[in-house]
Amino acid sequence: MLSWLPGQVSDMQPISVDEWQCRRLGVLPHSGAEKIAEAQLALLRNVVARAGACSPFYGKRLAGIDPASLRSPADVARLPFTTGEDVRAAGVDLCVLPQSRIRRIVTQRSSGSTGNPKRIAASEADIENTLDFFDHGMRTISRAGDRVLIFLPCAGTDSIGRLLSESLVRYGAGGEAVGVVTDYEAAAERLRTCRPHVVCGLPVQLLRLAQLVPELRPDMVLFCSDYAPPSLTERVRRLWHCDGCVQYGMTETGFGVAVECRAHGGLHILHANVLLEVVEPQSGETLPAGEMGEVVITTLRREAMPLIRYRTGDLGVLGTAPCSCGGCLPRLVRMGGRVPGPLARACGLTAGIVDDTLFALPGLWDASAALVQSQDGVRLQLSLLADSPSVAEAAAKSFDIPAEVHMFNESGWSSLDQNRKHVLKEVYES
Repeated sequence: MLSWLPGQVSDMQPISVDEWQCRRLGVLPHSGAEKIAEAQLALLRNVVARAGACSPFYGKRLAGIDPASLRSPADVARLPFTTGEDVRAAGVDLCVLPQSRIRRIVTQRSSGSTGNPKRIAASEADIENTLDFFDHGMRTISRAGDRVLIFLPCAGTDSIGRLLSESLVRYGAGGEAVGVVTDYEAAAERLRTCRPHVVCGLPVQLLRLAQLVPELRPDMVLFCSDYAPPSLTERVRRLWHCDGCVQYGMTETGFGVAVECRAHGGLHILHANVLLEVVEPQSGETLPAGEMGEVVITTLRREAMPLIRYRTGDLGVLGTAPCSCGGCLPRLVRMGGRVPGPLARACGLTAGIVDDTLFALPGLWDASAALVQSQDGVRLQLSLLADSPSVAEAAAKSFDIPAEVHMFNESGWSSLDQNRKHVLKEVYES
């Protein structure tokens, strides 16, 4: 792990994410999947042993499982899943460190949730691990001297925006954490004034900013913190005449899971930090590479609050073919938004399909969607922020089920849910 102090500038040359991960795992690049698996299993056995011994939650959940018996990738499936509901219910019982060694606890309530929030703990080492990831990941898409504007949460000292900004100092770039956009005109003016080389933010917010400041010419855009439909990212690239990459992570993992490289061959997984599986969402069976399923993550280096086989609720596809950047480790070659509910499955839809279809429509800048089951059948209810009625007409014709479309202009679009994740809600009318 790197130990540069904030404010020091390293002269380390950028290396690929895969090469960095091999170094952290103690294996040679291109050493093959078997060596990578051996290194990950050694870390996994340590995680299971620590969690079983020190976490009240995992002490019960892992009872009867001998860490030493985890000798092959197939053995991982013997470990029980951890769900979001488990995290909400268990709270600090998931921790393996005493409270005196916890640096930060994030209280996270999902949009629309009425139950207990998630409480995610992190230690000093966990924060440093996040800084390390941001440092290495950003080096692959930016350079010393670059100006980076960050439209991500930055209210707390250890918020994603503040940590990302702090990591840039390590190699001589300059970051400004602006926060999630709540005033688009103010954010647009900041872009015009700063003229950043790199812009980071929520995918939908970046699209709206690209609409407002089409003359901006950043070198790179980093889409973070929500599903990034390919149709949306392509529109931003065209509007700003720039490159764009996707980062995938969550608070529960210290923000780092995978990041796309400039070759655009998929998202390179942080194999030294997480053991990533893809499972069939209903049965939980492990799926082979190439099949879409639910992403399941085991954190291998989280010191305060490790998670074992955590069901993320996100859809993804693993790929094993080499990336044109030279990386040879398995990657997330495609993301698919959130795991669909029963109504969506019956209709053959996912949030990813709906978003990718809608954001391909010129003139559409934001959208929310819900499947509504009534006595008359199922309909797709769409709320759209769009330029003209023709967008609503095109959206209604884009799906095989009846669509009820409500169109808004900028003044009518709600500003109350700026942090809203793009999901496909399911509503049952009586």
